[in-house]
Amino acid sequence: MTSDKDPTIIDLLERLRLQARGWFIRDYWEADLCAIGISSRKQPTRLVYVSTFNKSANNYDYEFEQLSSSTSVDYDSVIDEQSVGFEDLVCRMEAFLN
Repeated sequence: MTSDKDPTIIDLLERLRLQARGWFIRDYWEADLCAIGISSRKQPTRLVYVSTFNKSANNYDYEFEQLSSSTSVDYDSVIDEQSVGFEDLVCRMEAFLN
């Protein structure tokens, strides 16, 4: 449940305006309170994992993932980057999810 997440994740979700963008939460990391998964209705086979663990305000680690054709893993990592600001994160997410 997202209400149990760290305040940095709650803040990120509010700022992203998920519904307006056609994005939704796909949280495979419920136990990780500083991370969240986000997908898009336009590209449901893509997933963005965002983490705020040990980051300064408005600074994020992310990983873009694509549904795998392999039966051994659910998703394949496409891109990952560390310490990205909010505006850069949003631009990259828009390009990947839309």
